[in-house]
Amino acid sequence: MIIRILFVFLFFIMLTFQPSVAISAESLQHPLVVVLVPGLSLQDFNQYKNLNWLSENAAMGLMNSSSGNGRRIASSYLSLSTGTKVACSEKEGALLYQNTETLNEFNVSDLYLRYLNKPVKGYDVLMPGFISMLGASTNTADLDLLADVFELSSVPFIFIGNHDLPGTISRPCALFAVDSFGRIKNGYVDERTYKVSAYSPTYFSTNYSFYYEETVKFIDKDKGLIFLDLGDLVRLDSISSYLTNEIYINNRDKLLKELDAFLEQIISLVDITKGQLLLITPFPDSYSLQIANSLTPVTYYNTSTSGIISSASTKRPGIITNLDIAPTMFKLTGIEKPPSFIGTPLYTIPQDEPLEYLQTLLSQILINYNQRPIILKGYVLLQIFCVLSVLILILLRLNNLLYRVKPFLLLLTTAPLLFLLLPLLPITNLYIRSTVLLLTGIFIVFLLEKKMSTIQRLAHLFLITALCIAVDLLFGATLMKSSLLGYDANSGARYYGLGNEYMGVLLGSSLIGLSLLLESLLPIYPQHRSKLLIMVCIIIAGLTILVAAPQWGTNVGGAISFTGSFVLFCILIMKKRIHLKTIGFAGLCCTTALIMLFIIDLQRPMEVQSHIGLTARLIHEQGLSSLWPIFSRKINMNIKLLHYSLWSRVFLTFLGATAFIFYKPPGQLKKIFTTYPYLKAGFITGLSGSFITLVVNDSGIVAAATSSIFVVTTLLYLITEQISK
Repeated sequence: MIIRILFVFLFFIMLTFQPSVAISAESLQHPLVVVLVPGLSLQDFNQYKNLNWLSENAAMGLMNSSSGNGRRIASSYLSLSTGTKVACSEKEGALLYQNTETLNEFNVSDLYLRYLNKPVKGYDVLMPGFISMLGASTNTADLDLLADVFELSSVPFIFIGNHDLPGTISRPCALFAVDSFGRIKNGYVDERTYKVSAYSPTYFSTNYSFYYEETVKFIDKDKGLIFLDLGDLVRLDSISSYLTNEIYINNRDKLLKELDAFLEQIISLVDITKGQLLLITPFPDSYSLQIANSLTPVTYYNTSTSGIISSASTKRPGIITNLDIAPTMFKLTGIEKPPSFIGTPLYTIPQDEPLEYLQTLLSQILINYNQRPIILKGYVLLQIFCVLSVLILILLRLNNLLYRVKPFLLLLTTAPLLFLLLPLLPITNLYIRSTVLLLTGIFIVFLLEKKMSTIQRLAHLFLITALCIAVDLLFGATLMKSSLLGYDANSGARYYGLGNEYMGVLLGSSLIGLSLLLESLLPIYPQHRSKLLIMVCIIIAGLTILVAAPQWGTNVGGAISFTGSFVLFCILIMKKRIHLKTIGFAGLCCTTALIMLFIIDLQRPMEVQSHIGLTARLIHEQGLSSLWPIFSRKINMNIKLLHYSLWSRVFLTFLGATAFIFYKPPGQLKKIFTTYPYLKAGFITGLSGSFITLVVNDSGIVAAATSSIFVVTTLLYLITEQISK
């Protein structure tokens, strides 16, 4: 049986395999030009000649540009440079100067020496407020920056960029190229980078002739990296509130035409020198900010690459994170990636009509992102209302009304399955989606209530839910990625595998579903008790592997929760008692499974490793101390969710309901557990699993709440039915 299961898993791996081409390392005989265009949108690639040419002849993707400070421009540039999501002071982060400039009538070099006392000779750009800028950052001082790595590897580079407006110094773009002391060796950020525009309301516009001349000089001399930041669009966006819509659109069009003409020169230069081009949008345009869109276009061009891009950080065709940019540049220049850079290099995937593919993908992601809080808020409030209504009716002994409320409890448990299957329907309208979800749920409840007994209807619904999640995971979590209860690339919390929402659903539905399956089958086949228990244990083992495996679930917290819960479940259904040795054995199983998981993923090539393998690599290179920032982030996230997430209210409601039904009605819970002893095992382990999930996951409150939907609602449903009878 085990061998057959392994063959099935291998078969599904082959089905879900997608060919990809890793970006190969290049020598520094050929330049790498990195063009940064804040404010560029995906739609712009449709309208302008050279941008459109790149969309057809290069590899394109969407990058999550959010930082440790949300959608803030200085923090976004610093996150690109550090290879991790950090926050910084936006005011100080914009103040970088040419070493010949003055600040408050004082020479910048002198101020820098007085503030930081670090060498300034040989550095073109200085940041006197570097320490102040880092004061608002999270652990930035302990991280490497791009410039540090390139300097240690003797890779020359130049940075040219400026976002200035008349009377305003704005140069956050230079954070992309500063070293760990706020300096840039070769660079220009002063007035030479812009000219006075004859038409733009920003007055300043990019001096493209200067950019091109300095680029050619640098390539002829050093053949290294060229960082060019084109700030016209972000200049215009920064004053957009002062402009009429017509003036804004006309000027943006003019600025983009100039930018597009400059790109033609850069593409020709890359072709002549046999170099490579990375076109990155570090920060979204003003419209994207209004609709909370964090996904910006990224293009990689050489003479032989096209399609869409992805990375091991996301494992999603067409999607990367801003943390992948630095590792990609390291690979392109033949530098070994330092462990503090947690992203992974890009790779390309063949794709017909890549721009159309990305536009469709972006549209789907944003529709879900905007509809998710509305629909889920309604679902959460319905859960709280139904549970509290049942408790009040039980307390007031209004049995006639209680019978009418009972179907709503079953309706609550249908929602996760419907959320998972909804992407199969080509519907995007919010009201139609909500109506379809509600009517389909009512129809399923009506069908179950009419055709099946109590245990059968619950067992069928829960096991079908668990089965659909498992099958979806085997095929790359395609439905989960598009589900309203799943995760999305725009928020950036998770990109692949099993999200915490459905991890909780799978835990609760499988535990209660399997316990109800035993309740329904054992009375019919008492002679096959041992075989049925072994079958359940095999299913449990398979689900645990599915949740933990790097190519499927990739959920460390889920692996711990499933292992601990299912070990206890197996012990209980075998009629064994729980004592300290039992708990110790469960803990040992969790530890062993976790170590094996880290070792397995660590042995895989870095290009296909999940975050599990990357964490294991970080521990191997930096020791166990590297785990403290991860633990700190998980704790902070749980605290934040406890305060602000509606799921915390759901979990507390279910927790209160559990405490209530232990005492009201008196003896009712004991009667149910006497009637359904295997359900008692499912309830104990389901409740234990919810608490384990709460502790070991960075958004554990969400998983604990979705798991409790099946654990607590089942008991309420059975109690309600017994009382109403």
